[in-house]
Amino acid sequence: MFSCAVILFCGVFFGCACWLSTVKTVVWEREFYFVTSASENVQASLYTVTMDGGAGFPIEDKDMYHIAYSVYFTQDTALSAAYAVQAFGEDVKIIKRSTGKLYFKGRKEKKQKSKTLNALKGLENCMQLLQTEIKRLEDGTTQQASKRRIKAIIMQLRCLADANMYISTYAQGCQVSAERLERSIKEIVFVKTLRFELCNLSETYLKTCEKFYF
Repeated sequence: MFSCAVILFCGVFFGCACWLSTVKTVVWEREFYFVTSASENVQASLYTVTMDGGAGFPIEDKDMYHIAYSVYFTQDTALSAAYAVQAFGEDVKIIKRSTGKLYFKGRKEKKQKSKTLNALKGLENCMQLLQTEIKRLEDGTTQQASKRRIKAIIMQLRCLADANMYISTYAQGCQVSAERLERSIKEIVFVKTLRFELCNLSETYLKTCEKFYF
């Protein structure tokens, strides 16, 4: 009986080892820091956050939703933003999300590995452009100049969506943000609008990576 169990274990172990040897693995470590209201009262938080110029984006943490002011890509910038909000008497918390190894398992996934990684890089570029535009608006750039740059971001998002329809979560997230940004530039562009889309694209990025976890 014992020998049979050992043989079975060895068979499973070596079977898994052989399967893993055919999987393409990529180390893809990225960090996202969502600065949110500490309150668990979503409706009240939504009003407070958006009135303060925050995104008003809902983010889940331990089965509870919190309303995000914005998202940052380093801990230092997130802490600085959190301190700035706290200076106005608001309680905040920082919710960290991160990515790790991506596993391309099936023949189709392995064939599209480079395309998928380029899609993620393209989305990173759009997020960086949005973050830069938020800073420019805060520093007093003109609406006309801002809208011109946002149009370029919209074009990139649509191209990314069209080129990566095989990842439905990714394509939908890019397309939805592009449509909302298109509507926003027909009126006054607010910082909180760009912050909301930055949060949405960050969540799209994270959900896309989840599809390639082990």
